[in-house]
Amino acid sequence: MECRLAMAELRVTEAREEATRSLDEMRIQMKTREEQFSSKSCEW
Repeated sequence: MECRLAMAELRVTEAREEATRSLDEMRIQMKTREEQFSSKSCEW
């Protein structure tokens, strides 16, 4: 039983880390898009 609990906790931790990672990636993508957009609008 304790083994199952530990496995569940591990999965929760992994899921949380994955969610944090994907959030960071989304932020980075948004930043690069904004930078690309602002550099394009400067050229106009």
